[in-house]
Amino acid sequence: MTDAFGPATDADQRARQRRCLVVLNELLKLGVKRELPPLNWHLPESFTPLVGTVGAVAPEHHPRNVFDAWLAGLARDPRSEGRPLRFLGTDGMVSDRTTDGGETHLLAAFGFRAAKDTRHVDVVLRASWYEAELDPVTRALAKPARST
Repeated sequence: MTDAFGPATDADQRARQRRCLVVLNELLKLGVKRELPPLNWHLPESFTPLVGTVGAVAPEHHPRNVFDAWLAGLARDPRSEGRPLRFLGTDGMVSDRTTDGGETHLLAAFGFRAAKDTRHVDVVLRASWYEAELDPVTRALAKPARST
């Protein structure tokens, strides 16, 4: 893996992983404070973002509601700033699309700082589901979400 300044060293990768762990700890505290449903968090191996994915949710929650709750929680936090999803060809910070096959994909990107004097960590929120996977009564996932 390389960055703009040359090959990434083991020390670079360890430093990035430490920053991600500190940010993840702050995100978990934010989730508890705002009573947000838990996400499945994936730590990056190198220079990819920290990813929070909506997984199996409580019966009273629709995956979109879980995503929206985290989106609102991050948007209100002063340590967080929205990032454009340029890799999707848009300057928007949130992508909401449904494929021809009926799968809904939600995606949002943020930069998050654990403290004022620290570097930001890129954070991505994700959710995807097929309407057919939702329980017809509760509208929650009837089975655990796929890890995509």
